[in-house]
Amino acid sequence: MKVKAAIEALSKWFDPDDDIVIDWFEKDDFFYVDDQEIDDELWEDACYRAEDSEYLMDRDVVEIMMREIQYEQRENK
Repeated sequence: MKVKAAIEALSKWFDPDDDIVIDWFEKDDFFYVDDQEIDDELWEDACYRAEDSEYLMDRDVVEIMMREIQYEQRENK
C-alpha cells in the first residue's frame, strides 16, 4: 500500500483522537530473503500481495510472501 492510500484510509475510518495499533513494514526492514537481495520490484509485488492477503501481517508472513514471489520469478524464467 502506498503511504498516500494509508493516510486516506485512516482519515476516512478513524477520528484523529482514536487509539489504534498499526504494524507496518518498509523495504529497509528486509535487506535479504534467503540470501537474495530485495529489489524495488520484489518489494512492490510483496506490498500488492499483502493488500490482497487475508493473513494478519507480521514479519514472517511478509518474508513468506517474498519467498513465494522469488520462487514464481525463478519458475517463470
